[in-house]
Amino acid sequence: MTAPIFALLEGLFVGTISAIYAAGFEGIIFQALTATIGTLFMMLMLYKSGIIPITQKFRMGVSMAVGAIMLLYLVSWTGYFIGFEVPYLHEGGAIGIGITVVIIGVAALNLLLDFDNFDKGEAAEAPQYMEWFFGMGLIFTLVWLYVEFLRLFSKLQRD
Repeated sequence: MTAPIFALLEGLFVGTISAIYAAGFEGIIFQALTATIGTLFMMLMLYKSGIIPITQKFRMGVSMAVGAIMLLYLVSWTGYFIGFEVPYLHEGGAIGIGITVVIIGVAALNLLLDFDNFDKGEAAEAPQYMEWFFGMGLIFTLVWLYVEFLRLFSKLQRD
C-alpha cells in the first residue's frame, strides 16, 4: 500500500527538482542522468569484481558518513527557516564543489551497501517482501545521487 504512494511522491519530487534545474541550466538533466547511470554501473562492476570488499567496518563507515550528511542537511534546512546558512554547502567555488563531490562519493559508496543487501538477503533466504525494502533503498540512493549530480553540475555552470 505504501510503496505506490512513496513512488508517486518520489516521482513528483524528482520531476519538480528536475524542472527547476532545467529552467536555469541548459542540458543539466541529461548530464546528471548519465552521470548517475554511469556511477551505478561503475559501482556495480566494482562490487561484483570484489575490488572494494564490503566489511562490517566499511558498512559502519559509510553509514556514519551518510548519517553525518543527513545531519548536515537537517541543520541546513532548519537554518533556512531560522535565518542562517551552513557555509559553503550551497555555494559554488572550490570548497562548495569539493563538498558536493565528497557527498557524491559517499552516495556512490552507499550503492555498494545496497548491492550487498541484495546478496546478503538472498544468502540468508530472506522473505520475498524484503526485496521491496532493498529495492526502495537502492532507488532512494539513486535519487540522492541524481540530485547531488544536479547540484554539482549547477555549481560548475555557475562559475
